[in-house]
Amino acid sequence: MKLTNFEYKGPPAIRRTFLFYLKYLLSFIWPVRVEKVIASNGNALNLVFEYGRLVVNTGEANYSYGNLQRAFEGVFRELALPWEQIENILILGFGSGSVAQSIRKSYSQKANLVGVERDATLIRWYRTYFPDTGAHIFESDAHHFVQNCQSTFDLIVVDLFEGLDVPDQFRGRDFLLSCKSLLAPRGKLLYNFVKEQPKHEAQYADLLDAFGKTFKSVRILTQMDINRIFLAE
Repeated sequence: MKLTNFEYKGPPAIRRTFLFYLKYLLSFIWPVRVEKVIASNGNALNLVFEYGRLVVNTGEANYSYGNLQRAFEGVFRELALPWEQIENILILGFGSGSVAQSIRKSYSQKANLVGVERDATLIRWYRTYFPDTGAHIFESDAHHFVQNCQSTFDLIVVDLFEGLDVPDQFRGRDFLLSCKSLLAPRGKLLYNFVKEQPKHEAQYADLLDAFGKTFKSVRILTQMDINRIFLAE
């Protein structure tokens, strides 16, 4: 039986147990939870089988794999980025590695990947359950990281959420300026925002204004109906 996105790295018993395969098969009928924890921000994090795939969800949003992965894969296809020129990639909000996996699988085997994730559980799930992308991971707050990082990157991916919301500190111009300072010449920033609830309208307008004041070139790409992904150069 060929499984989709879980080339397990944990103990061999995880791969072979009857319960594991039972959950896998049942997931084609309804979602089956593998683990649940309460994150530091109070949100529940669920590692779940859905249609034979492992995904990471909260009560209202997909955090890794699932729709999130499809949204970025759609953007990567639409943009046709010059991957052969992209040597260093920073992923802010690494989660359990879905964006990194998409890059490794379809676009770049050689680029240096750096992931920043503040939640230790998501890092543990990545290291236990999902394919190894070779990313160097920092367990850190993204705002602190971008203010103190001394490296530059050809591509920065920003995917920072609490549920469906991007926290205030990641929507302001100060954060965008910090990200801009980490871009190499001709570097690109991809920033994911979900526009789904009434409150998101005003946040989106403010974010458009902040991007316009920070970058010379800004483009908006729509994915999965509610994802607005900013491309800034």
